[in-house]
Amino acid sequence: MKSELEVLDEKQILFGDLHVHTTYSTDAFMWSLPFMNGKGASPLADACDYARFCSALDFWSINDHAEASTPRKWLDTKKSIQQCNNLSEGTDDLVSFLGWEWTQVDPNPGNHYGHKNVIFLETDDALVPPRAIGSGGVAPLVMRLGLPWTMSALPATLDLKNRDRFFAFDKFFEEIKAERAK
Repeated sequence: MKSELEVLDEKQILFGDLHVHTTYSTDAFMWSLPFMNGKGASPLADACDYARFCSALDFWSINDHAEASTPRKWLDTKKSIQQCNNLSEGTDDLVSFLGWEWTQVDPNPGNHYGHKNVIFLETDDALVPPRAIGSGGVAPLVMRLGLPWTMSALPATLDLKNRDRFFAFDKFFEEIKAERAK
């Protein structure tokens, strides 16, 4: 019997996605809002199901923005990826990788490093960092300030049916701001 990491004699093409966001990422949350014609929150379990049943992927990685992560979100991310992999245990169904997107933005091109995906082979709590590690620069500054994102009052007033979704976007930033203030 060959080790899982050994190269097989036969060639095989695998399909995957190493850049998946849920509404734990600022941009995905914003696109989920009604004025963007979004369908609402997309939790990690939905991403796993989508990879498995809709896209029929062989592998995928969660890569929500580290700069928007909090201890609660990171713990939930780890648990969700572990559960997704547990569903595949003993099969060649789907491999789910734990990770995050590191986003460093700076108006000075010499200090702008862009987006990098950090992906781990392991998912065990003892083998991965205790938190997603974000960058410096503009992105975390915007997260700490929470501006201009805390302006849900106007859209919520204009769209009463979806006001809870707009206020949830405010709570998204309040959680990040509270964590960054510690």
